[in-house]
Amino acid sequence: MTLLNATLSQTALSHVIGYSTSREAWLTLERRFSTLTRSNILQLKSILHNISKGKDSIDLYIQKIKQARDSLASVSVLIEDEDILIYVLNGLPQEYNAFKTSIRTRSENITLEEVYAMLKIEEQTIESVHKQNHTSPFLGAMMASNYRPNFSSNRGYSPFNSFARGRGRDTGATNHITADLANLNFSVEYQGDDNITVANGQALDISHSG
Repeated sequence: MTLLNATLSQTALSHVIGYSTSREAWLTLERRFSTLTRSNILQLKSILHNISKGKDSIDLYIQKIKQARDSLASVSVLIEDEDILIYVLNGLPQEYNAFKTSIRTRSENITLEEVYAMLKIEEQTIESVHKQNHTSPFLGAMMASNYRPNFSSNRGYSPFNSFARGRGRDTGATNHITADLANLNFSVEYQGDDNITVANGQALDISHSG
């Protein structure tokens, strides 16, 4: 009993006052602190479950998830990589829906490091689209209905970002669209009857192809 009392903090010591045997004191401390540990674990799991990207950068978002995982590991609760991936995807906002679908429908395994690298590219792509939305009233609607990311090889990918049709050389997309004719390396006046329908139902004429 003397040995136990000598190792206890003032707060812990207050819980064993009145007990006459070391066994009684030990069981009381065990019940007290196992309850606190359990409560702490539930709180940490709740924090991990509720983390969302919001307006944070991808770096800050992933760091928050890593910190929550490390906190759980410190109390001997290990979270598998696959479960962390689910938390990462669930916390992404709506503008990452195409990305989330692509990851969830992959047949091969993917590491958290690979997901992080892809998210950084996706973040840059979305930021680029947001900037272009300020100059083009139809681009945002077209992105929502047509964008599909490409994760094959280790090549970069980009959204449909235009209004005239042309072959993309650096992505998995078969065609791109641009509102700026200068973006085409070569161009010819379009003579066909096709047009481009964006998400709001408006039909846009095609002026050139290349």
